[in-house]
Amino acid sequence: MIGLESLFLSGVLAAVPTTPLPWFEMSDYPVYAFQRRQEGATAFELLVDPRGKPVNCIVIQSSSSDALDRQACNVAMRKARFAAAIDANGAPVYGTYRTKVTWALDPEHWAQMEAGPDLEVNLSQLPEGTVQPVDVKFAYLVDASGRASNCTPMGPVHSKLLDPLGCQQLTSKAQRPPSAAKAANAEVVQTTWIRFSPSD
Repeated sequence: MIGLESLFLSGVLAAVPTTPLPWFEMSDYPVYAFQRRQEGATAFELLVDPRGKPVNCIVIQSSSSDALDRQACNVAMRKARFAAAIDANGAPVYGTYRTKVTWALDPEHWAQMEAGPDLEVNLSQLPEGTVQPVDVKFAYLVDASGRASNCTPMGPVHSKLLDPLGCQQLTSKAQRPPSAAKAANAEVVQTTWIRFSPSD
């Protein structure tokens, strides 16, 4: 297991959208899906290259409609641009960004937001003053073998006592496979939302 000292050795920055959300408009609704009154939420992950351009898209939670899932990736790959992820040396590297679009026939129910939480950590007691539960986003570097390093808490505002607990989770075998790092054949800055909840 990787020690916390190596995880916190030097921070990294995640890829951040420069294209304002939402990326989706009613005109993006696939005709096939609209005519069949298909609705649902597609969660997907973009692999962003060091220039800030998406180069791959993976559906991580299907809307149950192939047409909607394909269109989510098509629109994001075409429209979205990013400030590239930054490694511990300050150099642009590959990064990932996960988001979810809710496809709805009624435009009032459309939504786009970051996908998460990804993991839940139960604590016997949350830090004093913490509103429960609390979701914290972490950025970290992952190599092609799945090894995580350079853990950086991103926010929102939270007790710093949660940071080492979150970073420990990123070294566990429970983390999801490093698909983005394998696809890029390079180190990738990935993100994970962790929900800290009190034990029952």
